[in-house]
Amino acid sequence: MPAPDPASQDHSALVEQLAEVRRSEERFRLLIEDVAGYSIFMLDPQGHVSTWNAGAQKLKGYRAEQILGHHFGLFFTEEDRVAGRPAAELEIARAQGRFAEEGWRVRDDGTRFWASVVVTALKDATGQLVGFSKITRDLTERKLAEDTAAALREQQLARAVAEASEARAKQERERYRLLSRQLEAILEGVVDGITVQDRSGNIIFANSAAARLMGLSSAEEVLKEPPGELIKRFELLDEHGFLFPQEQLPGRRVLAGEPEASALVLTRNKRRGSQWWCQIRASAVLDERGHPELAINIWHDVSHQRRRDQHDRYLNEVSTTLGKSLDYQVTLDSLARLLVPGLCDWCAIHLLEGSQLRTVAVAHADPRKRKQAIDFQDNHPPDPDDTSGVWQVIRTGQPILHSSLPDSAGDEAAAIPEHLKQLRATGIRSVIFVPITRRDEVSGTLSLMASDSGRRYDARDLALASELGRRVGAFIENALLFQRARSAAERAEEAAREAEAAGRMKDEFLATVSHELRTPLNAIMGWSSLLKTRSDPATLTKGIEVIHRNAQSQSKLIEDILEVSRIITGKLRLELKPVDLAQLVGDSLEAVRTSAAAREVKLELERPPEPVVLVGDAERLQQVMWNLLSNAVKFTEHGGHVRVRLEQMRAQLVVTVTDDGKGIEPEFLPYVFDRFKQADSSTTRRFGGLGLGLAIVRHIVELHGGRASVSSAGLGRGSTFEVVLPIRATAPIPSPGPDAEDRPLPLERQVARRRLEGVRVLVVDDEVDARELLHLVLGDAGATVQTAGTAAAALARLSAGVPDVVVSDIGMPEEDGYAFIRRVREAGAPAAHVPAIALTAYTRAADRAKALSMGFSAHVGKPVSPVELIELVATLAMKASG
Repeated sequence: MPAPDPASQDHSALVEQLAEVRRSEERFRLLIEDVAGYSIFMLDPQGHVSTWNAGAQKLKGYRAEQILGHHFGLFFTEEDRVAGRPAAELEIARAQGRFAEEGWRVRDDGTRFWASVVVTALKDATGQLVGFSKITRDLTERKLAEDTAAALREQQLARAVAEASEARAKQERERYRLLSRQLEAILEGVVDGITVQDRSGNIIFANSAAARLMGLSSAEEVLKEPPGELIKRFELLDEHGFLFPQEQLPGRRVLAGEPEASALVLTRNKRRGSQWWCQIRASAVLDERGHPELAINIWHDVSHQRRRDQHDRYLNEVSTTLGKSLDYQVTLDSLARLLVPGLCDWCAIHLLEGSQLRTVAVAHADPRKRKQAIDFQDNHPPDPDDTSGVWQVIRTGQPILHSSLPDSAGDEAAAIPEHLKQLRATGIRSVIFVPITRRDEVSGTLSLMASDSGRRYDARDLALASELGRRVGAFIENALLFQRARSAAERAEEAAREAEAAGRMKDEFLATVSHELRTPLNAIMGWSSLLKTRSDPATLTKGIEVIHRNAQSQSKLIEDILEVSRIITGKLRLELKPVDLAQLVGDSLEAVRTSAAAREVKLELERPPEPVVLVGDAERLQQVMWNLLSNAVKFTEHGGHVRVRLEQMRAQLVVTVTDDGKGIEPEFLPYVFDRFKQADSSTTRRFGGLGLGLAIVRHIVELHGGRASVSSAGLGRGSTFEVVLPIRATAPIPSPGPDAEDRPLPLERQVARRRLEGVRVLVVDDEVDARELLHLVLGDAGATVQTAGTAAAALARLSAGVPDVVVSDIGMPEEDGYAFIRRVREAGAPAAHVPAIALTAYTRAADRAKALSMGFSAHVGKPVSPVELIELVATLAMKASG
């Protein structure tokens, strides 16, 4: 048996080594094709070059400005272009997603090189083709080496081939190491994380970006960590918050046989508490048999985009929630529930009410803990002195972010405020407080707190929370405006109803006044006419009695109307002095005894035997008692009873008038003491009157500091009126003095009529009757009076001689009182300083101010009391002379 040829053995070994190098190179080449390469550029869907990198320029010779927009068919040989190879590449990549081959390509200078190309179809999220990526490597040297080796084998130059192959193998190994270093440098510059797994799932490569995403300091730390231990660091969740199955991770799926896989995963670092959203894409590197040998994972951090989308979604949902209802309590409850668990684990809303901060809404991601959250808010209300919580937000209007609350142990935890310690004790790890503002004023706070979710709030979360606070404030403002508008509308409707009722009541009152005045007037006029033709004593006596009784009735009606007018205008005054109320009640009872006897109504009085004295107005109190008793008698049926009781209860006197008459309907009881109100205002009513007596009763009693009330069990069951008076009446409300016709003038006021002896007065008024009246009044007081009907006539009088006082109307034709007094003041001495009174029907405060500013010395409204006018003229005359 011949001995083995050493050269043949060396040759076989070299061939095997070269084959191994080629297999290693092929695996590495596939890795580069999926991640990086020398020439990487993009094509649009039609095959035109859309991007160009430095590697492409170096490999192919074209500069970017030369090639961008040209068809990539320029890189093919003439025969390949004729054969339609460029279009075929794109068609295969479009159909299969990927096309790979080796072949001759042409550089810009016309030289050829042997290229390894990979074309990958690029599609958007909807599956629409958006272009192609193409990675090209120059394998010319390898091709030449292969050709050379083949030629050497054919020439049976085994040893030479072996030596060349050994040299080539060494060169390729060195090149492999160089390319490995270059690839690592390239991958270190990639923003996305990249990991490579072997068949067993072990990570055999990771770049620094992958390490950062995993919360590790370097790629070497990733490689040192056993896969089973590394995965325990994280909690993986899907888009819906459920645990993500580890077997569905893209790397594991491609190792199980899928060519490519992707997934969106929320990754939470259990140790650090951080979390991020990651889009993971994996592709397989196959061995010679087509089996997955490696899985290349690209980790793209989409947290920012996810957070932005989430924030936009929450703002839209919040706006929708705030727009559903203007009931802010219901809406804020809904808002708090909306924010958990998406933005926080615990949400609280506080609103400022005066100087107090009220919790209006609380929500928790775990419904079982909501009561715990509410109890915490109740038991630990915000401290107004705290400088790092909600009260600080209220004071400054600025939000507060506590990104990470320290653990309960250690110096750092001991330094935080008490309220943050309390929150930390409940499991809160991160918190945001933001103001709720409306019209640039802080009206409350919104608190977002994170616990079990592991969130750590940052500036972007703070910006979202601040926008939520602003929108809540706008909602509250709109809700309050709506409530005010609704209240205003309700008040307007109520005012319209009241105005309509007042109009009806006024019409009824005027009709009643007409009836009540015409009824006695009819008797007066009728008997007056009759008495002109009858002279017998019996008829004269009867007629005089009828006329007198009806005149008294008319007088009483007019007096009631004037009394109510005094009440409305504030002119009703009390003349206070000691009054024996027991005597006054007894006298009032005697005053109605005749009318009671006529109706067979029995009167009963229960009173203390001794005098019962209070300080009050005897005449007004007599009016109260007479109104109550006459009402009781009037509304009591024949044979009925009226009982009057007077008693002292501590510092008060109580008068009770009870009858068993017709009673009062329950719905009319609240209106018994109102002016012009009558239980029966129909044309068939049995009882006359204007419905003013009880209104007068209430007002007089209230002026004395007391109160009047009424009760009744209903129609046919009688009624009880009660008057409670303090023994010492309150001081009367200051009011203007009575009109001249209200009361007779005191003696000293009558003497004032003679105070104008020697005083010269000029009266200016366009009304003849007014001039004559003033001439008479002032003349009777001793003044020398001149009159003028116009401002021009008055100025002529002044030029002839200056009076002591001028009394002028304001509203006059041609030239009014304002123009007149201005001309007087501009005339110069001595007329410029004459005292002048504006006597006018313009009586508002603004009219008075204008008159004085224009130059009048005093302003008096019409109608004026003669005595008051005389005194004013006298006062001004004395000041001018003194």
